[in-house]
Order: sequence, then structure tokens, then C-alpha cells
Amino acid sequence: MVNILSWNVRGLNTPNKQKETKLLCNDEKVGMIGLLETKIKKDRIEQIAGKLFSGWQIKRYFKYCNAWAQHPQFNQIVSYVWTTFVEGCKMFQIVKKMKLLKRKLRELNSQYFSNIEQTTKVDRQALKQEEHEKYQKFKESSNLAEMFLQQKSKATWLRLGDDNTGYFYSVIRHKRLKLATIQLKDDQGVWQTEPEAIVDLFLSYYQELLGQKASSRRRAYKGFIQNGSLLTTELQLRLLQPIEEKEVKKELF
Repeated sequence: MVNILSWNVRGLNTPNKQKETKLLCNDEKVGMIGLLETKIKKDRIEQIAGKLFSGWQIKRYFKYCNAWAQHPQFNQIVSYVWTTFVEGCKMFQIVKKMKLLKRKLRELNSQYFSNIEQTTKVDRQALKQEEHEKYQKFKESSNLAEMFLQQKSKATWLRLGDDNTGYFYSVIRHKRLKLATIQLKDDQGVWQTEPEAIVDLFLSYYQELLGQKASSRRRAYKGFIQNGSLLTTELQLRLLQPIEEKEVKKELF
């Protein structure tokens, strides 16, 4: 008769717990043991198992991975295994199908998920490279498009502006709105927004600055004028002559 031991053991990573487990198996002459809720680092399983159960047949643990369910073949594999005919009682059928499913899922993991981290790194690097190339291409095309639109807008201005179309006048109105005075502060520091009030403020400011038109003027005394420098008859005649285009160009350019 084989003694079977099932133990909810924790702390199996420590040497004391390992020694205690080994002594218990030897004292009770255990032929089969199941250690439940045991947390052991993956890279230490073989080492601890060899120390505790030297010469024993150790079955590798099975851990379900949630990522498997995202694979397109997952549902097909589960459906195929669960519809497989197994002879025996219900519990035996379930256990047998679970073992078969476990083997199929391990094959799926080995084929598509065994190197998933490295594949992710490669895909991420490829994505960064592709994003960089796409960005450089977009940057180049965007600069060219901007240059084209700037030149096109100038050409539109020249063509439509000379035709005196609505486009020309809409641009002029837009510029006038930018230069328009929509509010002005009076002498008391109050902002005036009504057009009539703004006009009155402008008029009063320049009337005070330049003065008002006199209702009557005194005639200049000719004696004082003749005492100063006077133009000769020749210079007076030259002032009366029309201005020629070449004279304007000479003075300006």
C-alpha cells in the first residue's frame, strides 16, 4: 500500500522547511506527495525537487496563461479536445480530457508564446523605426505643402486682386478690421466703445492739438514781408511750372 501525502506547505524556499518536508516523507514512508499553494521561484524548482525527492518521478506543474485565450486557435483547440470521445466514467473522462487539453495548450505555447517577449521587443523596435520614417516623410511633405500654399496664396492675391473681385475686397475688409479702433479711453479714464463717442474723442484731441479754425484773420503787413528775403521773378515762374516725372525719379531714387 502506497502512502499518499497532501500538504498545504508554505516557505519551501527556506532550508528549514525543506529539511522538515524531507524528514516527514522519510518517517511516513510517503510514496506520493502533493505540495499545495507552494510558491517557489521557477529557476529553483529542479534544485529543490532534487534535494527533497532524490530518485522520485517529478511531474512538471502546469500553469494556465491568460494570453492563450487571445490566440485565434484557442477556441478551436478547446472545442476539439472536449468533443473527443473518452471511454469511462464521467470523472475519468474529465481528467483524461484535461490532460489532453494540457498537452495541446503546451504545444500552442511552445509554438506561439515561448519567445513572446523577444518578439515584442523586435516588433516595438520595428514600430519605432517605421514611425520615424513616416514622421520624416510627413515632415518633408508638410514643408513642401506649406511652401506651395504660400506661393499659391500670393498668386491668388495677384490674380484676383487685379480683377477687383470679392476676394480682393474681403482681404481688404479683414485688414481694416485689424486696424479698426473699437475702444478708446477718455480724459476721465473711462473706456468708450460707442462709435460716436470714439469719433468725438478723436475730434476733441486733434482740435486741442492743432487748434480751431479762426473766424476772422488779420491781413499780413506788407512792409514786414518786403523786409525779408523775396523770390526773384524767375524763381516764382519756376514754381508755377508743372512737375516732370524725371524730376520725381531724380529726387526719390
